[in-house]
Amino acid sequence: MDKYFKFATQFSCTQTYLFDWHEQAGAFQRLVPPWKSVQVVESDYQITNGSRTVFSVGIGPVKAKWEAVHQGYQYPDRFVDVQKSGPFRSWEHRHLFSGHPDGCLLTDDITYKLPAGILGKWLLSKKIEEDVEQMFRFRHQRTKNDLSRLADFSGEPMKIAISGSSGLIGSELRTFLLGGGHQVIRISRKPTDDPLEAYWDSVNGELDTTNLEGLDAFIHLAGESIAGKRWTQNQKLRLYHSRVDGTRKIAEALAKCAVPPKSFICASATGIYGDTGDQWVDERSVVSSDSFLASICRDWEAACDPLRSCSRVVHSRFGIVISPKGGALKNMLLPFRLGLGGKVGNGKQYWSWVSLDDVVYCLARFVRDDSFVGPVNIVSPQVLTNLEFTKILGRVLGRPTLFPIPSVMAKAAFGEMAEALLLCSCRVRPSKLQESNYEFAFPDLAGVLRNYLGRNETDKEELTGVSR
Repeated sequence: MDKYFKFATQFSCTQTYLFDWHEQAGAFQRLVPPWKSVQVVESDYQITNGSRTVFSVGIGPVKAKWEAVHQGYQYPDRFVDVQKSGPFRSWEHRHLFSGHPDGCLLTDDITYKLPAGILGKWLLSKKIEEDVEQMFRFRHQRTKNDLSRLADFSGEPMKIAISGSSGLIGSELRTFLLGGGHQVIRISRKPTDDPLEAYWDSVNGELDTTNLEGLDAFIHLAGESIAGKRWTQNQKLRLYHSRVDGTRKIAEALAKCAVPPKSFICASATGIYGDTGDQWVDERSVVSSDSFLASICRDWEAACDPLRSCSRVVHSRFGIVISPKGGALKNMLLPFRLGLGGKVGNGKQYWSWVSLDDVVYCLARFVRDDSFVGPVNIVSPQVLTNLEFTKILGRVLGRPTLFPIPSVMAKAAFGEMAEALLLCSCRVRPSKLQESNYEFAFPDLAGVLRNYLGRNETDKEELTGVSR
């Protein structure tokens, strides 16, 4: 028996602008819900008749292959993707675009058949209905957010290079910029002849700048993961070399370009402030901590010096980046879903956090907004204690948070890293962002967790017509 689903949302842009965005290479990746395990295996990233995409979809511990073929392309009114092979008995997804007095309307109209016959109907029907609904709630909200931020990029497409483009932040930033029609050059650690890549020999510190002349921006996100391994002395040396020496070598190479980048946007971290207890800090605060992480951050930012005379330099001081795809949240999800989550230490330490979407939107804004120079705190205006953070996560997941991790246990498990990343209190204000009237996509933790984990509450009236 066929199942039907329809979800419609009004957008305050033209129909052609919305359709054009769906045709950009980065759109598909931006529409994949972060709680879904989806990887593109093969795709031409087009939606015209006959184009195809093959991707793997995680269904619990199992990976299923899904091949979709596009048909029914009619610009700028519709395109259709049909499952050729995959987990459903059948799946046809009609993307419908129409005019509206205040902009345009996007309608996702789907017909599908469940797998496994009667058994599938009994066991899967309700779960799949809820899952499909949450997925399209996310897709429409993400589309609205992206289009509103891309509208700020007026004029000609920009030429932007990204190091660390396969990482948590870099991969999302790259697809967002591609969705805006910008040229994105990936910094590769393998020799390449691709004009959209540039080779960086990170071992010897050599960067091939052939394809990097006249950049609008170089966004430097590459580096050894701070939380990847226990901080042994050797690991500390690797972290320092990766973050500080690597940045200096890149800055020196770019400074020698005939036309250096207009802006150099380099990752940094709020760890530069050290443990501030209950005290608020912002970009104007004196940085005086002598902790290992603070020292790395200071030297990391100073490593950009070779470019200061020829490029606008921005230090993006990230707080805890929230995403189920990586970082702190990914590591917390399993124990919290099992009902084994709880505060770390006494729970009174402040955690300054930010959604992955806001990180992407901030970095994109720094490219075009010349008013941003020097350090910029990329954190939400809502700063929470660890206790408050864990209680909100537990509430969103519908789980108790009764199993604290004592400080002594955290230190035994993670050593010095526990002091810097878990037990350290850092109460950071995003003063420069607020002064520039930046509007956060996710200013509160509960909102971003519901959005990223597919936990938004259901409103049956919103399933057809125009969502509020």
